[in-house]
Amino acid sequence: MSDEQAKQIARLERKLLRVEAARNEAEQLLESKTLALYTALRDAESARDQLYAQANSDPLTGLANRRQLEHTFEQLFALNIRDAGIAIGLLLIDLDGFKPINDNYGHEVGDWVLHQIGQRLTVAARATDCVARIGGDEFVILCTQIRGPGDLHTVAERVRREIMKPVRVEDRSSILSASIGYAMGSRSSTLGQLLREADTAMYHAKRTGKNRATAYGDVPVIDTHLIQ
Repeated sequence: MSDEQAKQIARLERKLLRVEAARNEAEQLLESKTLALYTALRDAESARDQLYAQANSDPLTGLANRRQLEHTFEQLFALNIRDAGIAIGLLLIDLDGFKPINDNYGHEVGDWVLHQIGQRLTVAARATDCVARIGGDEFVILCTQIRGPGDLHTVAERVRREIMKPVRVEDRSSILSASIGYAMGSRSSTLGQLLREADTAMYHAKRTGKNRATAYGDVPVIDTHLIQ
């Protein structure tokens, strides 16, 4: 090998080293940019999910709120209307005697009790049901895969028994109960209609002794006019 060839090889090796260094730098920069992009994407998705949860859930209990209930009803109605053998049902649950807890122990304790009730409703409901708090001490369970009032009554009784389990309020054990009204949906039902029918049944349950579940179809016609 001549001296000139040796010099050319040396120059090429130095050039290769510079290219290799540039490539390594570019790879590190790309890796850094990719990580930054992934982090930004993850943060954006997390923020979106948090905003969605805030917009669609009850902040006190973590259950669905009325907006999410309406959205779920629209989805379930679209699914169930294609299956003539499946219907939607709705339970409206109103706690009996909750006001004295707020009056005697304060709203902080009352809020804690409502949170506990929300958890119990989730336990009592089925995996396919939507449990929501629509205000105060009123809760709703929107049920799908219902084949008749008997299915709704089974869910309602399970809910009623779950609510009656003792709850610890400060230094004493208290027992709550609930008046529950329920209504079956049809192909022409709206959420508002089901809520009104379940509300009528729930008030009939309160007027006839509380701590019971009543179907809208079992409310005497004269009572439906009186309540409405």
